Order: sequence, then C-alpha cells, then structure tokens
Amino acid sequence: MRLRCLIALTTLMVLWPQNQATAQERSQSATKPHFIIAMSQIVEHPSLDAARQGILDALTAYGFVDGENISILYKNAQGNITTSSQIAQNLAANNPKPAVFVTIGTPTAQGAISATRGKDIPIVFTAVTDPVSSRLVKDLKTPSKSVTGVIDYPPLKAQIDLMKTLLPDLKVIGVLYNPGESNSVSVIRALKEKAEKEGISIIEAPVAKAVDLALAVRKLVGKGVQALYVPQDNTVISAMPQLASLSYVHKTPVFTSDNGSVKEGAFASISYSYYTVGQKTGEYIKRILEGESIENLPITTPSTHQLYINTTAATALGLEIPKNLLKTAVLYPEIHKKSPQMKEALS
Repeated sequence: MRLRCLIALTTLMVLWPQNQATAQERSQSATKPHFIIAMSQIVEHPSLDAARQGILDALTAYGFVDGENISILYKNAQGNITTSSQIAQNLAANNPKPAVFVTIGTPTAQGAISATRGKDIPIVFTAVTDPVSSRLVKDLKTPSKSVTGVIDYPPLKAQIDLMKTLLPDLKVIGVLYNPGESNSVSVIRALKEKAEKEGISIIEAPVAKAVDLALAVRKLVGKGVQALYVPQDNTVISAMPQLASLSYVHKTPVFTSDNGSVKEGAFASISYSYYTVGQKTGEYIKRILEGESIENLPITTPSTHQLYINTTAATALGLEIPKNLLKTAVLYPEIHKKSPQMKEALS
C-alpha cells in the first residue's frame, strides 16, 4: 500500500510541471489576438495574382501567418460583378467581424464599400487605378476614415513615348476596354489628351466580354490602327493570351499598363511591379492590425516603374527592339502557346 502511494506521488510530481506548462500555453494562446482578414479579388490574371502574393508574403514577413494569428477569408469573383457584390456582402457579414477588408481590383473595392456601410470595417484596396472616379474616396488628399490603399495609375506619357520609340511612324492607336470598368474610362480620357499633344489619334473598341475580342481587333485593324493599347482593364487583361494571338496574326503590337500581360504575350509595357504594389498593401494591413488609425495611412502609389518587353512577341510581330531598351528592360522570352493561331504566327 505504501509502495502504491509512493508511486502515485512520484508520478504526480513528474506530471505537475508538464500540466502547469500546458495550462500556461493554453492561457497565452487564448489571450493572443487572432484577426480575421476578408479578401476579395475580381478575377485571376498575373498582375492581380502578383499583388495578392505580395500581400501574403508581406504579412508573413511581419509575423502574420494564415492559420496561426490570422485567418484569411479569400474569395474570387472570376470576373463577375454581381458575384463580386455577393461576395462582399457575405464577407462583411462574417462572424466574427473582419478586422480589415482587403480588395484586389476596383469592382471588389466598390462592392466592399457598399457591403461594409455602417459596420466599422476598414477597407484596404490594391490595384485600383482611379479611386476618385470609381467613387471609393472623394479625393486623394483628404484622409478617409474607412478606406485607403495603393493605386496603380499608369505612367501614360512614358507609355506613349515607348510606343513612339518602338513604332516611329505611329499615328493611330486602338484601345480595347470594357466601358463598364470606371478605371478604364478614366485612363482612356487622359490617354486621349496626352496622345493628341503628340499628334496621335485614339480609336476606341468596347469589349464587354472576352468573346468580343476577335471582332473588336478586326474592326480596329480595319480602321488602320498601328498599335493596340490596353489599360488596367480586368476584362481584357484576363483574356490576354487570346489577344496576343490575334495581335500576332494581324501584326499589330499590344502595349499594356501591366507587366503580367507582357509575360502572357503582349509586346511591351512600362508598369509598376504588382508584387511590390501588394507588398505595400500588406504593410498597410499590418499597421491596421497593430492598431494604427486608417486616417494615418494616405492613399499611395509606387514611386518607380519598369520597362517590360516580350522578345518572342517582337519576333512574331517582326519588330526590332533598340539595344538600349534591351539593356534596361525586364525581358519575357516565353508566351502562352495554347492556341493554334499563336503557333501559326510563331512558326
């Protein structure tokens, strides 16, 4: 009997520190803050995907890890505006309430603002071109109490200069865009003003959905355009491999406002790094999670941009790239080769 008591006492003494440590760990885990992050993306394409990855990598670097001290509720609308609005409503109604609502692309930001009205959920947008014309904020100088983010307004003058350098006889540019995207409408308005000063005409071709691309390109080529330009238009950019194929067939280069499109077959772009855009967005999210007021986080934009050229596209188009540009550009030698048109153009 005494032996049994002695064994039981010894076991208790051995297990007591372990049980005490486990209890302390549970207590610390219970008091450690865990944040819900709502995240909505309008569509998948390389630039927006790069922005999202930049956000995730930045948060991880700051010590915010999904599944540990944060839970990211990520949804993708696959280019459908109605779906995007429904996603925003569902995410805003989540219980527990999100600590921050992150939106990737303008339509998702617009949906989030509507869905979070009266809910006291800060919104951080990324990859938005013109938050004023999109009615996300009243102006860029006055801090908002609920919305901030990183804009990607294109360096239009530099883009026009690039087109003129690569196409010295350039007189007519065809623009492909979805009129339903306020970002695109705003950019095209500004593009026209700058192009007119350079003696260049702009011809527009609306593209409500990807299946409209082929007809729109044929119409533009028929009107004598010498280059095709795509602003940060999610509808057109998400169909870039198809547009690149068409451009090779018609020997008409595509210039874009995002570097991801060049990787997918467009000819050239002067653009921001969308991964960097995402990293800056991640910094803003981190500061909000740490308790900083959103009013201290002004809407910002990347300070530098980079030249991107697809050399395989240049070959397909029969265009030569000046050596000074080749030395300074980020070069993408590969393109999508899924369509028979593209294979034929490259053969």
